[in-house]
Amino acid sequence: MDLLPLVLSGEIVLAALVLILIFMLIQVLRMLRKTRRMLIQVWNLLKKIVVTVTVVAVKTDAASYAHGATVKISGYVTTDGKPQANETVTLKITDPSSDETDLPDATTADDGTFASSWDVPSDAVPGTYTLEATAKGMTNTVTFTFKQTKFIPE
Repeated sequence: MDLLPLVLSGEIVLAALVLILIFMLIQVLRMLRKTRRMLIQVWNLLKKIVVTVTVVAVKTDAASYAHGATVKISGYVTTDGKPQANETVTLKITDPSSDETDLPDATTADDGTFASSWDVPSDAVPGTYTLEATAKGMTNTVTFTFKQTKFIPE
């Protein structure tokens, strides 16, 4: 029996397998190239999406006040963690009867902070008040109470 035809047929099978593997490798590389192009396109789209986070913080110097007291207001404005200078902060106080009082606007300093004050009026209604601060389309609130105190002579 002659082994030469079997050896040649084995080489042909091996060559065919190598060609199939090369063809499959070329297909995988083409798919990777397409995938890479798609990933680059997605990345370029994602880079165009800009998300900013603005924070408006506000607080008062005390939780409760009496007639004649001055409510000291302070806070800050940041965007993406960076202080926002020269931003207008709109301030509004709402009393327990839902009556609103607009305070003069505050302007942030170079470090993003602002300050203001409000004198508790003599006719203030006892209860919980809400202070609202708005800047760059964002609003935050803080509450404080007013407790009526009467002078009782001895």
